[in-house]
Amino acid sequence: MEPTDPAYSDAMTLARVLAEDGISVSCIGPSTMNGLFEGEVGAAIYKTSRGVFEALRNSPASSNTGNPAMAMLGLGSLPNMSTFKDWMDFSLLPPFDKISKYFGFSVYTVSSTPDGILFKMYQPVPAALRK
Repeated sequence: MEPTDPAYSDAMTLARVLAEDGISVSCIGPSTMNGLFEGEVGAAIYKTSRGVFEALRNSPASSNTGNPAMAMLGLGSLPNMSTFKDWMDFSLLPPFDKISKYFGFSVYTVSSTPDGILFKMYQPVPAALRK
């Protein structure tokens, strides 16, 4: 991710928070979800010691009231990065290798139809839990 990317500052802040809590970040890149939602100011994809995820940052000035997809995804009011640690205490989590068998992958999509917003999700039983 280039320093000129709109999400760069927030992406680096989140990477520092993760590193402080023992989650190593090996790669941060621009997300294909960048600019997907109205009011979004940036998105980044992270490759970490715990997995790969994408983070989207909404403008503090925007509201999710006009965008149901943002509200449904919980992206309408992301916490300020300076208070991120107040929202989540990673020290309360057990070591990842103790609970990793409960985590697999999930695939989801959000789309709009003439009837409203359609949310689809697929999450198979993790391989370590299959009998």
